[in-house]
Amino acid sequence: KESIVDNVDILLCLNGKHKDAFNNYANRMSKGGIMVFSKIHDAEDEWTQITNDARVRVSMDLYKIGVCWFRTEMQKENYIVKF
Repeated sequence: KESIVDNVDILLCLNGKHKDAFNNYANRMSKGGIMVFSKIHDAEDEWTQITNDARVRVSMDLYKIGVCWFRTEMQKENYIVKF
């Protein structure tokens, strides 16, 4: 089932299908859009590909979750918060 959405502000990907969600919605994210992914360390290769994508301006690895910002005026940065 495909969703018909043009501008997504926040997307929560809690089902572990990180790359699928990213591929389906990255081009639909609003200028200040945010994607939140669960269990990013269960799919580290996918997480790395997502954070390296040019559309993702800032990413934050919070260990159990990952957050990506699509705000184009932000400088490209990848942060890892260690607890």
